[in-house]
Amino acid sequence: MLARIRLRQLIFALLIADGVLMGLTVAVAFARPTVWVFAMLALLALEGLVFVAALRAAGRGGFERAITTISVSIWTGALAASWLSPFTLPLHVVAALIPAISAIPYVRRRRLLLYCLATLATTFGCAALALPVITSVVAPVVAKYLATIGFPAVTAPVLLVVWHTAATLGDMAAIARRNADALRSSRRLLAEHAEQLTCSRARLVAATDAERRRLEQDLHDGAQQQLVAVAITLRLAGQSAATDPASSIELIGEAGELLQTAIAEIRRLAQGIYPPLLAREGLQGALPAAADRSPVPARVRVDGIGRYRPDIETAL
Repeated sequence: MLARIRLRQLIFALLIADGVLMGLTVAVAFARPTVWVFAMLALLALEGLVFVAALRAAGRGGFERAITTISVSIWTGALAASWLSPFTLPLHVVAALIPAISAIPYVRRRRLLLYCLATLATTFGCAALALPVITSVVAPVVAKYLATIGFPAVTAPVLLVVWHTAATLGDMAAIARRNADALRSSRRLLAEHAEQLTCSRARLVAATDAERRRLEQDLHDGAQQQLVAVAITLRLAGQSAATDPASSIELIGEAGELLQTAIAEIRRLAQGIYPPLLAREGLQGALPAAADRSPVPARVRVDGIGRYRPDIETAL
């Protein structure tokens, strides 16, 4: 979009300049009508038509074709104008520089070299066409040759600046492409990391929920049932205390045993969350104790195990 806008702006500027030159030529034709003046007017009108055709090509996206059409038209017009109006040679030389300068964003560097060479050849051609007429004027020879050959000679460093500018812009474009690729890669990695974090969070939530349900189940099936049995046993002991003291004492003893079992179960659950033995002795003391409670027979070797962070020891 930006390339189309800039190319259209260039063509509009060329059309405006062409219109101004046509107006000046018409004014000259009224003051002094000659064949040369009408030939110049026809040349400017033809260039205007070519610029309109290039404008239509640019609107359809044919940027390189449009800039090529403009360039050929300008080079041809500069040569013809130098022959028709030799004393306006500086204008023709400046006009011949426009294609090489304006083609930088639209052509490759190898083709831009052809534009620069064509521009240099055009400027020297303009000087060669204007030279016979300018040398016929009464003036110092050095001034005559400076007024002709000097202008295209100056275009050589200008074209060199154009070439270096194109090289710099090409390097900047390459750097921008690499930065864009790196940004896309970073965004892709960031999206992958975000997805991994989401999955990890889901696994953590699921593990926490499963552990909570396990603790609830253990409390319900273990300590809670035993405490209910203690309550029932004590109620029975209370009911038989008056009629059968011996049975009541026996029931109270059973209730005490059930209570000790419930305390042991609660202690086991508490130690499963974060065993005091683990905090006190580390993995060397906690792992054998965990193996003793395992329903599967296990033997533990803890030689050389030191202390680690609490979260690591708890996970193990």
